[in-house]
Amino acid sequence: IPVPAHWEMHGFRTNVGGYRRQFVAPEGAGRLKLRFDGVYSGADVWVNGHHVAYHEGGFTPFEADITDLIVRGPNLLALRVKEHTTVSDRLDHMSLYADFPLGGIIRMPYLFWVSDVHIEEIVHSTHFERGNKSGVVSGFFRLANESAHPMKEGSFVTAMKTLAGKVVASA
Repeated sequence: IPVPAHWEMHGFRTNVGGYRRQFVAPEGAGRLKLRFDGVYSGADVWVNGHHVAYHEGGFTPFEADITDLIVRGPNLLALRVKEHTTVSDRLDHMSLYADFPLGGIIRMPYLFWVSDVHIEEIVHSTHFERGNKSGVVSGFFRLANESAHPMKEGSFVTAMKTLAGKVVASA
């Protein structure tokens, strides 16, 4: 679910901005993650007074596990966002190209639940042969086990289907 907020810093001429927002965590089971898809250019993140993340790079997403910090009722999310003072900004100079300051939360943050064992990342690519009549799909996934116990066994099944739902390949 999106964290309800209006996050823009338009009109401010500062290198550091602060954000505070109360929220009630959604019901769920497993691990509660807080995800930011874009904070330019450096971000320190706190939940209920606990520092949970530092990230640089305004256009790369990052997540923090906040499961153990959440309380029933209102929780407090706080950020300190820096522009022009990070290595990332000195390398990409995006505010210079944009012709206005980019500092701030530039994409909506989200809260979501995952099971203790879950797929953390999927990367895939498709390479078509000449004429686009056949091709190869390749990729990998990363499994995260955030439970207190090692995983004894498991399986991963993938399938490629037509738009009508017919399986044309599986592994």
